[in-house]
Amino acid sequence: SLHDRYGKPKPMPTLFDHYLLMKEHQDLQEVANVVRMFTRESRYKNQAIFDGQSTVNMWDAPIAAISIADLDPDIMKPLGLFVATKWIWERFAKRNRQKRKRIIIDEAQLLMQHHESAVWLENAYRQARKWNTSMCAVTQGFEVFLRVPEGMGVLKNAPTKLLLKQEPIDIES
Repeated sequence: SLHDRYGKPKPMPTLFDHYLLMKEHQDLQEVANVVRMFTRESRYKNQAIFDGQSTVNMWDAPIAAISIADLDPDIMKPLGLFVATKWIWERFAKRNRQKRKRIIIDEAQLLMQHHESAVWLENAYRQARKWNTSMCAVTQGFEVFLRVPEGMGVLKNAPTKLLLKQEPIDIES
């Protein structure tokens, strides 16, 4: 549980805590060295962004946004996308079935570039109604959704589609 028996939040283990435990076991040394790159012991401090307690409470906010735009594209952006989509789905969309929620994904065509994120978006569109969550994918690259099966799955599961001014390549699609 995330709370103690009195309802107060309890501190969760950090990545550094896991790293220290792994370091104690000889057979985990190789994995510990990989995990170390993402802890405060890393020489790349921008890779340690997930090694710590959360500093924000988003539960009472009327609106929240998660941006991965400034993360380095090779290592941290894929990790940030995984963490963000996992949190959005497990801790927001699936929470409190009675409360109506909306997930808006800007530049949604970017999720179609990687298989894992495309599958996540398609599954979110398939399951959102079950959790009283509406989905809105905003894109300036409609044609990208037609290139991959998951994009077609998103389109088939979107009950409403609104197309505004499109580029010539997208108009034909």
